[in-house]
Amino acid sequence: MSRSIRYLLASFCLSACSSSPTSEWKSEDYSLSKTNSRIVEITDIDTPEPSKLENGLRVVSVNVDSGTPRQLENPVRPITKGPVLSNADLIFQAKEVLNNLFPDLSFRLQGNQRSKLFDYVSFQQTFMERDIVGAEVTLRLDRSGQWLSLRSSLIQNGKLEAINFPTQFRELAADKIPFGHQIFGSQEVIYPKLGESGFDFYVSKMFQIYNPQAQRAYQIWMDQASGEIVGTYIPEDLFEDDMLLSVQGSIAPDRPEQSLLEEFLPFVTFKVGNSKYQADLFGKFDFKNLLGEKALLTLENPYLSVVDNKGLNNEMQLTFSEDLRDSLVQFDDHSSPEERNIYYWVMKARSYLSENLEFNAMNRQIVAMANFGLDLDNAFFDPLLYTLAFGAGKSVFKNTAMARDIILHEFFHSVTHEIYGIKINYEFSAMNEAFSDYFAATITGDPMIGNGAMIGNVPYLRTVKNTYQYDTFFEGKYFHRDGQLFSGALWDLRESLGHEKADRLIHEARLARGSNIREFYRDLRMADEANEDGDPLTYSKNARTIREAFNKHGLHSQARFEQVTDPFKSVFGPKSSCWGNELPEVTN
Repeated sequence: MSRSIRYLLASFCLSACSSSPTSEWKSEDYSLSKTNSRIVEITDIDTPEPSKLENGLRVVSVNVDSGTPRQLENPVRPITKGPVLSNADLIFQAKEVLNNLFPDLSFRLQGNQRSKLFDYVSFQQTFMERDIVGAEVTLRLDRSGQWLSLRSSLIQNGKLEAINFPTQFRELAADKIPFGHQIFGSQEVIYPKLGESGFDFYVSKMFQIYNPQAQRAYQIWMDQASGEIVGTYIPEDLFEDDMLLSVQGSIAPDRPEQSLLEEFLPFVTFKVGNSKYQADLFGKFDFKNLLGEKALLTLENPYLSVVDNKGLNNEMQLTFSEDLRDSLVQFDDHSSPEERNIYYWVMKARSYLSENLEFNAMNRQIVAMANFGLDLDNAFFDPLLYTLAFGAGKSVFKNTAMARDIILHEFFHSVTHEIYGIKINYEFSAMNEAFSDYFAATITGDPMIGNGAMIGNVPYLRTVKNTYQYDTFFEGKYFHRDGQLFSGALWDLRESLGHEKADRLIHEARLARGSNIREFYRDLRMADEANEDGDPLTYSKNARTIREAFNKHGLHSQARFEQVTDPFKSVFGPKSSCWGNELPEVTN
């Protein structure tokens, strides 16, 4: 079967699973290749003196549509054999090259790779803080940082400045995407679409979609002015020898007592001898090169390992054979619900960090333990052992591993630790709890923390949606409780600015590592100013919103989180829990 026929079949599977009003766009073919440059060679290998730019760079090829150089090379010279630069210095050198060559363009670092001979640094072109789909540049440098060549699909600012940014965005994804499809992520981008007279540019929302019935992942780009689909992308990876299986398990979608929901388990590990292989984001794994091999399927990957202290073994033995082609591997009988729930929600949080906040510093494995200890009636993150622990519950909590917001809360303690390290400071401890509450709530969209996880008639433990005032609420005894003043301000900011902008600003401000609320407020204002126009002399349109969010909770310049309790007792006391905090009084 030819490659083109298989591609058409993949397109047909996606169309067949959709309802009639949305089937038309499924058959359109706006692949990413159409956004790439059409190149014309302007140098002749028989010409002694090739065309040159004013700065002496030799132009190898140029983009016909934009006029932007597609490929540049430095004049021929010996490769410098100087000292080897560190990764940080290498990236700095690459940024300097781009600033000199393209001073009017904006870029976001994609990554760098080191080989035995050269270093390669890649950047994504951006405009108005939005990625431009298909517009990228890669630099090749020697080990001393001297750049040797550049390849790009860049677009000149002159064309981009004609983009009509809509004043009101429309998101109609729910109406356009067929029932049963899953949205795994979205991002605001600029989508170039090739027309009769060149590229048109659309301020779009890029959605990552999964079709469970066809077992295919793809992307759509939706114009945010009209809500219409302007492009779709179906990867052409269905080859005749592909042997794919999918790993699925049931998790708790909301609160512990609700019915379990089947979900695909991302990045699970297949152990084959001394080698390890990972499934993809959608739990899919191609085993065509492992036929006949025996494997152990486990809930782990380079960033997370989940265990159940009840002694349950979360391993599944299988032998790769033709019978597993296009099969669905159900992992429920080989793992506990607690393990699967921890694994799914931690990986969801990691995906959020990477895709929404572009934070990729969590690059070591964390161990998460279900049913920790005999009497643990709580959950905690241990920064010294780099572990998450979830108790089975006793008199206050139900099994904490079955509550998504508790899992997310504890994981985000590890994120805060990655940024700040350990700080023995009551005010920062309250901020620490507030950060975990806020980011758990922003992922779930539910401001109640411990929702449904409490024994008895207590509906939740804390809430980030509150009207608590510093003058009347603050006690200085339990920083879980006092932290709600800070998390309440962050949530008010989210409701005013929208979760995407608020999440990014709050995360950005954390990176400055302010250890009290006053410092964080200044860092937040600075991040907001930089996000607007970068001019400190102009007033950001969000400045009043930020000030009002904090003032609403009495967090003004005179607010002080006085240390009432002994900091070492409250952090390392015998009742320590949730990263060394005393269990707060349960209040409504």
